[in-house]
Amino acid sequence: MIKYTFKIEDSDPVEFDVDPTQQPHHSAANSPPAAWTRLEHSQCRVCPFNSQDIQYCPAAVNIERAAHKFAKVVSYKNVEVKVQTPDRTYEKKCDAQSGLQSLIGLLMASSTCPITAQFKGLAKFHLPFASPEETLFRTVGAHLVKQYFRKRRGQSVDLELAGLDKLYKDLEALNESFMKRLHAASERDCNLNAVYALLALGHSVRFSLEDQLHELEEQFG
Repeated sequence: MIKYTFKIEDSDPVEFDVDPTQQPHHSAANSPPAAWTRLEHSQCRVCPFNSQDIQYCPAAVNIERAAHKFAKVVSYKNVEVKVQTPDRTYEKKCDAQSGLQSLIGLLMASSTCPITAQFKGLAKFHLPFASPEETLFRTVGAHLVKQYFRKRRGQSVDLELAGLDKLYKDLEALNESFMKRLHAASERDCNLNAVYALLALGHSVRFSLEDQLHELEEQFG
């Protein structure tokens, strides 16, 4: 279990418990998910689901509570964030959008969305507030570990990172759609800017993938 605690300026602390190993459930059992979580509401152009088969977007349902809690928060609000994982605790003073960006990234990766669920391994070994360089190293490393297991099963492998490039293209399309979704869930800009920051992070990793890997090459002999 991973616990996020936000101490927001002039507000009571807010806690979120995330278990990346379990299938998520809608947190408000006595009420249906919000309308903006319905699959057809700004549905991602890369979404593999059909609204006749699934009613709600699994990633949207997973972030619904966080989006609701931050709906009236401005991005630049001062927060203290504590992240407790099974192995260690992280603490950071930052603006609200930076803390929320880290939480939303974890919640999306812990959902059953076929696109974001490809980051489930990273969610299990969650690193809050990761820099672009750390994100690059972790995603490439996770991708290559996956190729190792594919090879052991006699499947084709992707050592040229073409699959990783496609994944980030799909993730970019997903985050663009989520910004449209969250307009309906937000009175202020924190939710939107947190997702925009995820979009910018993915864009940075994808378009600087080869250059940054070249810089890392010297460190690996």
